[in-house]
Amino acid sequence: MPHDHKHVLANYSQAGEKELREAVEAAMAAKEAWANMPWEHRAAIFLKAADLISGPYRDVMNAATMLGQSKTAIQAEIDSAQELADFLRFGVDYANQVYQIQPDSMKNVWNRLDYRPLDGFVLAISPFNFTAIGGNLPSAPAMMGNVVVWKPATTSLLANYYFMRILEEAGLPKG
Repeated sequence: MPHDHKHVLANYSQAGEKELREAVEAAMAAKEAWANMPWEHRAAIFLKAADLISGPYRDVMNAATMLGQSKTAIQAEIDSAQELADFLRFGVDYANQVYQIQPDSMKNVWNRLDYRPLDGFVLAISPFNFTAIGGNLPSAPAMMGNVVVWKPATTSLLANYYFMRILEEAGLPKG
């Protein structure tokens, strides 16, 4: 546990320049397919992830947050189970509202906005002590069709690792 620095939770490697380049290349290779995926399909991935966090993976996320960030059971429940799932559901709802916003049209004129992702990628660097924000930082831009290179804090790697596995189980494509 963090307060017991001799207790090893997991081993990880720190990325160097080579790994960073590979991460950016993988994100950019996935960009076109992700950006062209219909909004409803992207939304379904994040809603399924929220359901997995609230359901079968609730205890895993709470335990990883407790062990990795020295939180109590109540703090972990609020952070990793409730708030992370809420962030995902709110993000989908808010993005859906944004996508529905269209300019007014006049007779014989059709004005239309087409939302598109950024040209490059988003770099998300998570905080050290907050599983929900750590998961929301890469998720919010991804919901909008952006590809994300995510660098979790070393002190919250365990919970972020499980969150990434949950996203993949929910249907998030590789890259």
